[in-house]
Amino acid sequence: MTDRRLRLLAATEAEGDVLAGRLNDARVRITLPTEPDWDHQVLLITLVDLLGRLFPRVTVDLASDFAAAGSLPPGPALLGDRVGEALANAGLPRPDGLGASDEIVVRIGPATSADRAHLHVDGRGWTSYLGSAPSRLPSEPSPPVSVGPVAAACRAAAAVTSRVLAPVSTAAARAVAATPASCYFSTLTYTVDTAPIWEPTVPASAIDAVLIGAGSVGGAAVYTLSYLPQLSGRLTMVDPQQLEPHNPDRALLATAAAAAAAAGYCKIDVAARALAHHEPGLS
Repeated sequence: MTDRRLRLLAATEAEGDVLAGRLNDARVRITLPTEPDWDHQVLLITLVDLLGRLFPRVTVDLASDFAAAGSLPPGPALLGDRVGEALANAGLPRPDGLGASDEIVVRIGPATSADRAHLHVDGRGWTSYLGSAPSRLPSEPSPPVSVGPVAAACRAAAAVTSRVLAPVSTAAARAVAATPASCYFSTLTYTVDTAPIWEPTVPASAIDAVLIGAGSVGGAAVYTLSYLPQLSGRLTMVDPQQLEPHNPDRALLATAAAAAAAAGYCKIDVAARALAHHEPGLS
């Protein structure tokens, strides 16, 4: 079984062929507000990065000349170019033409009755939203906290994957059936509700911590921290391992190019590069 995406999904070669076919044929389209703000841009880039690890056919409805928010980490000036970079992280070939599966439409942010989607996702501050109904998170600017948008992207990526695999997986079908019409979750207060959650305004601008492990979970934490504007403080990271070719399937910081490098990259080095733009405030 050479398709690295299937390591955790398939037990036999026959199962692998079926699952690979589902992943390769699936079509996912992401739509956004006309002018996505910083929160929605963080959500978009993270969601594309996650979906691109499994699905070759991911498209985004986005004006080609729309500028990336100035407070994002260093990168291309245009948001579309950042989306392209995120798609390229997994190293999957991007085929032309339509896949055999019906298109799954994911809407980021608020929507009108004309903005039809299978899944609605939103994130602002410490809160994430996922549901079959449009988000009702307030549109007013809030302190830039990447936790809510990144968590929302993770929830949406899991929901999309369940929809794709539902015809061939009982567990995925159960997950689709359990998708709520409206579910807000606060990572600050651990509150879950069907209506938007009030939570205190707590900025995320300073850290003093030790991170043990910079792989799947630790790398996701670093990825989230990398999107925080002007993070300061001290972060000690410990992980002796190098990246391996299969790491891009489940580690956000691991790109296909870095994992396949002949010299190899230490996970700590990759994590440090992701946070380098916070220097000298973060040490």
